[in-house]
Amino acid sequence: MYQMAGKRVAVIHYMPLEIYPPVMNLVRTWDKMDTGIRMDVYTTGLYQPAQAFHPFSGITHIKRYGVSGKKQGLPARLFHYLHYYFFTLYKLIVTRPAGVLYFDTISSFPAIIYKMLFAKSRLFIHYNEYMSANEYRQGMFLVYHRTTWVSHTNQERMDLFLTDLPGTRVPHQYILPNFPPGSWRVNKQKDIEWPLKCVYTGALSMDTMYTRLFAEWVLKQQGKVTWDIYSLNTTEEAGNYIGSLPGTVIRLHEAVDYYELPAVLKLYDVGIILYNGHIPNYIFNAPNKLFEYAAAGLDVWFPHHLQSSWQYITKTTFPKIVSLDFHLLDEIDTDALTNRDGLAFQPPPFSCETVLFPLLEKLTL
Repeated sequence: MYQMAGKRVAVIHYMPLEIYPPVMNLVRTWDKMDTGIRMDVYTTGLYQPAQAFHPFSGITHIKRYGVSGKKQGLPARLFHYLHYYFFTLYKLIVTRPAGVLYFDTISSFPAIIYKMLFAKSRLFIHYNEYMSANEYRQGMFLVYHRTTWVSHTNQERMDLFLTDLPGTRVPHQYILPNFPPGSWRVNKQKDIEWPLKCVYTGALSMDTMYTRLFAEWVLKQQGKVTWDIYSLNTTEEAGNYIGSLPGTVIRLHEAVDYYELPAVLKLYDVGIILYNGHIPNYIFNAPNKLFEYAAAGLDVWFPHHLQSSWQYITKTTFPKIVSLDFHLLDEIDTDALTNRDGLAFQPPPFSCETVLFPLLEKLTL
């Protein structure tokens, strides 16, 4: 237990926490650590109806300035950004946190200004996504060597980040994968039964995902495979498409609260990842879905071009994590793909508490 009465840290995450499980896990892991140090989280509200995220205890305080996700014209969007940045910076100056952690460039402005005003404060940066070189350069006047922590979700993204900023010194580099809570891990094997029950959780679209290809394949299985989708953010095109499909083997549901997902996932056999790799951010991606599905005991099928997910492919154990060519789904032998003969059951060792501890420990210093 850490005792630093009166000390504060701040987390700046512009996008609503409810659609970013890694940030929610960070907040809850902080609460579990019982540091005695107050954490202020500055974010926005979610436009779509959803259960608001709350921390476990009173040591973490979430402040929401404005609402994200609502379609607005340019003047309204600019006002929204300025409103969020002004009030977040104002609160930083008033509360004087010893450490500030921001997520992605869109959250950077208040943190960078605060660091310029209070040079002894400690600045932490985590990139949820791989962005363009120009976005990274927005932080150059800060100079990355003055930071205490700079992290990406995988080594490939970190390497690309460093390549995009030649000559930039980043001495404090860390890898912070998007693992679920350790409590999600299923420690007993789950038998696969037929029909094969597939599940997808998260945002759903037609242009950046293999939604159509996978749906067509499921329909061709004539009841041997079912597919349930739980989504808070479904594009109109995707919603209309799923709604137009015949039969009941493909179903679109409302989103489930993130921390209630394990109880839902255990009803299924295979977790599906659909990203079609339209930009490098998705090619060099090991999405949190991969770890969540596997931790809950599901096999995982992901598109073969997600290069940063290759390292998690299993060969001798299950739950199976496999890569597939979604353009060749008709060639899948589902019996062979789900066969576990000769494989040993091994609970995936994914735990957000383990990977987050070094970051949260540094925040307490």
